[in-house]
Amino acid sequence: MRKSLIVLVTLVLGLSTSSFASISPLGSQVFLQASSQADPSCNPVVVSNGQSQGTTLNTLSASVSANSQCNNAVVNTFADVTASWTSANAGSITFGNIGWSTSNVTNGSALPFQGLDYTYNFLANANEPLTLNYMITGGGDLGGFGLNGFNVTLTGPNGNFTFLPINTSGMLSWNLLAGNDYSLNIKNDANISGGLGTINESMSGQFDFSTAGGTTPEPSSLLLLGTGLLGALGVIRRRINL
Repeated sequence: MRKSLIVLVTLVLGLSTSSFASISPLGSQVFLQASSQADPSCNPVVVSNGQSQGTTLNTLSASVSANSQCNNAVVNTFADVTASWTSANAGSITFGNIGWSTSNVTNGSALPFQGLDYTYNFLANANEPLTLNYMITGGGDLGGFGLNGFNVTLTGPNGNFTFLPINTSGMLSWNLLAGNDYSLNIKNDANISGGLGTINESMSGQFDFSTAGGTTPEPSSLLLLGTGLLGALGVIRRRINL
């Protein structure tokens, strides 16, 4: 009987100290779309690229380069992104190169902001904060004009929209509520048009997200039950010793 009780106590205490992921992935994607137009007399060149997945957490990446040449004018618009996860509760999004290069443009456009860029859909299994650390750098011949920055949106209870300009860094935080679906979207806002002349502009962004602890204890009632069983085991031992 003593051996059976020891086994039961061990199982109960194991259950009470086990943990589950505080975020369950529902789907994610990276999708870029860039458009270039060197002159209104020529059609714009639009290039799209992306990857998506369901509940898996594989690394996703996308890269685009839209090159428009019209008469003596040239516009090349580009962007790339890589998203990775260390767990469902933590990951990184790296925008390595977003911008444009132009040559002899009297009336054209460079629009790398037409895609969805990065989206992570998930279910919150616990009440806890989600934090997003960011660093955005950019510049060029126009001092970063037109690059603007990034739009960050968390859709779901306590979510919001935040615009993050270039050459800034900091942290965003939201309080997740258990049992609700969320969608985290990070999208670049770079675009420029008009008499661009000959210029080069680009920006990059680093985003790292995580929840408070990554795991959440199960209900304490199991721990109380385990404690009670340990007390019972102590009584049995004393009776045996008597």
